[in-house]
Amino acid sequence: QKTMNNEELIMKNEKYKCFAFDVGACIARPQINKSNAKGITLIALIITIIIMLILAGITLNLTLGEHGIFKTAQNAGKTYSEQEAREKLETVLLGLQADKITKPEEYNDEYIAKELAKNNIEVSGDIVTVGDWQFTINTDTLGVEESLGKLTKEEMLLPTITKFDLTKTKNNIKVSLKLRNEENAKITYKIKKQGEENDLEKIENETNLEHTFSNLDLGKYIISIHTENEHGTDNKSKEIEVTISIDFDESNKELWVGAEKDIEYTTTPENLSTDNLKWTSSNPEIVQIDENGKIKTLKKGTAVITATLNDITATCKIEVKNNIFEDIATSGKTIEELGMSITKSSTCHVWAFNPNDMNGICGGSWDGVRDWNWNFTVPESVVKEKGISSITAVWETRIECDYGPNSTSTVEMEIVYEDEDKQNFTASGVAKYGSNEISEHRLNCILKDKPIKNITFKAYGHDGDWAASYATLKAILY
Repeated sequence: QKTMNNEELIMKNEKYKCFAFDVGACIARPQINKSNAKGITLIALIITIIIMLILAGITLNLTLGEHGIFKTAQNAGKTYSEQEAREKLETVLLGLQADKITKPEEYNDEYIAKELAKNNIEVSGDIVTVGDWQFTINTDTLGVEESLGKLTKEEMLLPTITKFDLTKTKNNIKVSLKLRNEENAKITYKIKKQGEENDLEKIENETNLEHTFSNLDLGKYIISIHTENEHGTDNKSKEIEVTISIDFDESNKELWVGAEKDIEYTTTPENLSTDNLKWTSSNPEIVQIDENGKIKTLKKGTAVITATLNDITATCKIEVKNNIFEDIATSGKTIEELGMSITKSSTCHVWAFNPNDMNGICGGSWDGVRDWNWNFTVPESVVKEKGISSITAVWETRIECDYGPNSTSTVEMEIVYEDEDKQNFTASGVAKYGSNEISEHRLNCILKDKPIKNITFKAYGHDGDWAASYATLKAILY
């Protein structure tokens, strides 16, 4: 830096140029080539800003420190970069969701990888790389599950545990894992009771990403997971407690109007005394339950059943749906007038159709060596009228076989579409010599999205000497 008038400076040395004349002095700098001009200009700008901030009373620590202005700006830039990468990925996944519908014939995992690659997105299993950022995606839902941040190639090769879930059912604990790199990964599952030194169970060199610890006593447990491959290891642990509990069976959650049954439940431990178990219903006008846990459904709606045992409380939400036989009973019309039909064979000696008390349709034979059958058909017009998308048919098969050859009773639900495509669901019962059997079956179907020709509920069976069999279609839930 030299102080002189402008003319002297310029003439003295051509390699200096003036850029400050306002105070009668000149701060000179060397002449630089154009390729370096950009970087040096940026440095000069930063130095100038720092000087201005210092003159304004802002300290260097506030400017350049860990929480300083430039660090904050740098973090903001990082966040923006990650968000930009995520938005790019989500845009491509949104397009793939549309392709899943419009191009079902060519849509598969290979197609997904190809489309991601077109957008410069690298794919490795369910991990994708967008620029410098990695994310895990769900190829079924085509959604972003989580951001893995910036990972080096070495980090990507480790069998890192990215998801570790514990699910408790009764006195079993199911462990579910997700690894960033599953290739050649060996897993060790360990469980021990809290406060104890030795492992209760240890499973080594496992490759399955799920494991269930069964028949555990009451108490707190520590579950530890160790993963390893030739590149390194990872470890995770969680605590979980097995407590006294009441667990309800899925069969309680959807019933029909007019159903009567004992509520299904289990306890942990299994030998838990239920002498003081009390039952209540949140809506007795819809679902009643007596002191012994017997349910009776009165009308369509929802009710919550609560079980209380000492200080333990458990609840079960029950949805009561219209049985088609209730619709028939309250319609004031015949089966034929409603567009439905029932047919039975001449050997179907035991026969009853009584929708009024929701017993439904019963048919079979009593007097031995008989092949019987009956069908109940619902046409497309009724399906459309009710807007049916799924059906649950609740059946009861009964076989009495005091003596003689075996008897059988079989029930079936058949959906026939206009293009003659079919869906069939079947359940059977068999009784041996000297035994009787009563069993309930629930046949469930999600209808395909195309016109239906009809839905037929079929029952058929065979009776041996001195034997009987029959089937009852108790309910059809839409």
